[in-house]
Amino acid sequence: MLVFKNRDSDLSKFPYAINLNTNADALGRAFGQVMLMFDWRNFAYIYTSEQTTQKCDFIQDDLENILHDYNLNLNFHQLMNTTTSAADFSKVLSSIKPFARIVVGCFDTDEQKRNFLLGVYDAGIATNDWVFLFLELRNVGFNAMQYSVNGTVRNIWETDSGIRDNDAHKAAYYSFVLDVNNINGNYDYDFDKKVMPRANSYPFYCTDCNLNNSKRGSVFSRNFHDAFYLFTLAVNKTIAMNADKSFSNASQIMDNSILTTFEGKSGFVNIDSTGMRTSHFDLFGINHEGVAVPWINISISNNSFVALPFYTDAATTIWSNRNGIQPKNIPSCGFSELSCPSTSFEKNKILIISTISIALFSAFVAILSTLCIASISKQQKNALMDAYQIHISRLTKPNKSKSNSKSRLSILTDGGTSKSASNVLSDDEFESHYYLLDNDTVFLQKLPTRLSITDVNDDEACYLIKVEHDNLNKFMGIIIGAPIVSLVWKYCRIGTLSEVLQKSNVNIDGYFMATIMKEIISGLNFIHHSKIGFHGSLNSNSVLLNDRWQIKLSGFGMSSLKSAEEAIGRDILFKAPEVLQDITLNNTRESDIYSYGLICVEVIKRDDPWDLESRNQNLDELIYIIKRDPKSIRPIFEKEALELGFTNIMTTMINECLHELPRLRLKASQILSLINGILGKGKKNLMDHIFKVLEEYAFTLQGQVEERTQEIREEQRKSELLLSKMLPKEISEKLKSGQSIPPEHYDEVSIMFTDIVKFGELSNKSTPLQLINVVNNLFSLYDEIIESFDSVYKIESIADGYLVSSGVPKRNGHAHLKEIALLSFEFMNSTEKFVIPHLKNYKLQLRIGLHTGSCVASVVGNKMPRYCLFGDTINTTSRMESNGKPGFIHMTSDMNSALLNHYPQFKSDSRGEILVKGKGVMETYFLLR
Repeated sequence: MLVFKNRDSDLSKFPYAINLNTNADALGRAFGQVMLMFDWRNFAYIYTSEQTTQKCDFIQDDLENILHDYNLNLNFHQLMNTTTSAADFSKVLSSIKPFARIVVGCFDTDEQKRNFLLGVYDAGIATNDWVFLFLELRNVGFNAMQYSVNGTVRNIWETDSGIRDNDAHKAAYYSFVLDVNNINGNYDYDFDKKVMPRANSYPFYCTDCNLNNSKRGSVFSRNFHDAFYLFTLAVNKTIAMNADKSFSNASQIMDNSILTTFEGKSGFVNIDSTGMRTSHFDLFGINHEGVAVPWINISISNNSFVALPFYTDAATTIWSNRNGIQPKNIPSCGFSELSCPSTSFEKNKILIISTISIALFSAFVAILSTLCIASISKQQKNALMDAYQIHISRLTKPNKSKSNSKSRLSILTDGGTSKSASNVLSDDEFESHYYLLDNDTVFLQKLPTRLSITDVNDDEACYLIKVEHDNLNKFMGIIIGAPIVSLVWKYCRIGTLSEVLQKSNVNIDGYFMATIMKEIISGLNFIHHSKIGFHGSLNSNSVLLNDRWQIKLSGFGMSSLKSAEEAIGRDILFKAPEVLQDITLNNTRESDIYSYGLICVEVIKRDDPWDLESRNQNLDELIYIIKRDPKSIRPIFEKEALELGFTNIMTTMINECLHELPRLRLKASQILSLINGILGKGKKNLMDHIFKVLEEYAFTLQGQVEERTQEIREEQRKSELLLSKMLPKEISEKLKSGQSIPPEHYDEVSIMFTDIVKFGELSNKSTPLQLINVVNNLFSLYDEIIESFDSVYKIESIADGYLVSSGVPKRNGHAHLKEIALLSFEFMNSTEKFVIPHLKNYKLQLRIGLHTGSCVASVVGNKMPRYCLFGDTINTTSRMESNGKPGFIHMTSDMNSALLNHYPQFKSDSRGEILVKGKGVMETYFLLR
């Protein structure tokens, strides 16, 4: 077996599996040993994900599993596209600087590794303080997996063209590769070259195995060779041990495979006692001559580790490229290099002295001014980047109690279901999208997974972080150090406009609606006259209300990412027709105005502007009609606007916003002036207005509260009734009062077991539904009989068996003997009279077993709790039933003597001595009716 994942090597799941491959768990622990050797604790992880192998995903999982064991800190991790360029790598590497100096990489192709090295070089971090460590499982080290055009082995920094090979090589001087080791060091490259030609001939005849015209086989072909070779060794040994028998005994072949050693094509093979190949890793590096060499060997067998350095003087060998000094876990001046203050003169002393000595004073002033301006500009930009980049570690999840109060809509709603349930976040979604940032609640807008931090426009993000307006939600920044790019916005507690309109029972008047329209267009007007330019995704879900009932537009800006963001569900219907017709067309101010018009319609109707639920068309059909002929379909809202007291000016304004021709739509400034003229220039407080409405509405809540209270009481009554049927009354009362139910011992109880005779025969003559009905009707009859007894309790029924007790949980002296005896008579009589509807001539018979003694009773389990009895008394009763006769009540000598001693009116007949399984020889009796 050749696997990467540790869980696929589990012998409990695959008892006859031998793994010839080294898995990701062993690589992760070897990595942990390397980190311990050099006292490194903090690192960053950058990787790509190839869907076919998922090698790097498995390595990431196992790295996270060993963090605690080796006391390591993963401060930064980033998933990169498989097509990431050197420039993108450079940008991500530059952002790692505040978090780590040890950078671990995992990549699937030679091109990705080379682009990473070029990214290191371009970022200017190919220095003594940085360490770059590649993780591999393919016996390649610094070698490329593809041969050169002339068929020779080349290094990962080399290409056939030779362009920028020197730059990548310089970065490799500061890099290591932790890879599977071939102990004897003699890789059989001739074997690799023979693999592809042999694949076309016997016994494979695979003519399409080499789709990319590779000149050598996969590096794993060596492992496959060794797997088959190990199998043949084990089979030969098995045949030698069993010459006259079959050699298909898997367990014996497995035993003969363990503790086997041989020289294979993938190196020296040693199978340990767990069926795993002893793992050997080498830490490869580049020596001062630029040649890849192994510096350290790490062996892992049966969970023990041995690290063997190949050097004696580290300064002149492994650290020779770094002036003989090992890189530190944290640089002397800290990750941000702020712990070692230095004056501006000391930083530029050589430059200043050199400049004065070779240039005129005026030239010096000009050069220095230029440098200062550039430095200040760069510092300002870096400060802004630090302001908008938020590391994932700064976010914490809010408490459950706080998250449950995420919205104030509870004071506006009746608890009913929203018409658009997809617009309201569940508790689980709240926890996955809402976080605390420096004690402030924020909302994460997660972008498509194919985006990365390299797609962010720094200038645009820096501008957004500074934007302030009464009707724009605050942009807090962008998450870094996480696989998925997310925008961070300030949390608005009231919720979205869609929630308020659809769930609110308050009689929202025309003033309230017009004020909403005014505040939306006020924020949109600011966007249209700023560097942002347009919103791009305006809909009722991107319009929020904060604690002060103030409108806040969210989701604006970051146009560099909008092309990858796709609207889903009903949000698509807020797109302008021209945007729906051409998905490549960028959003514009005019398309924002169209979206604004639809929001106004939704505000007036307090419902979906397109009446999608009452239309004959579904969502896709409606979108098709809008795209094909926007003139033929428009939202209808005039009736509702008239009922609210809106003038023709407002309805005309909204219709102009919805014009099918973008150039004929109103501008944001025109709409704002128009609404200001209608409402008046005096600024009124929407919060005061809404609370006045709420005060009037509060008088109607009392009836709703009383009605809901009555519903709760009815539900409580039903719950108590159900609980009383599941558990004894004494037990259920204790549970309702919050008391614990400890196990309780009973000295005297009587137990009855019943069983339907020839139940299998009845099953063969009945359909499953008929059989269930028969058992249900019979056991319901038994339940009614039990109700007529004072201290008899049904414990459980299983299939055709029925278990009853007396004296537990209600103690009743010796009366349990009489109660259980009389109950057995009733069961026998009712069963003999029972008529099966579909087998009217078929007579049912019972076997009944009785016994008396002590037992322990308790409630077992938290979910679906059951009242259970424990003790030998129950087992003995079961033996009486199973060893009884049809139509007879079979009881033990203890039951017989106790019953006749206290109640001599009962009669019995001795059955004599019988052999009972688990009890030996017992004298038993039949209770006579």
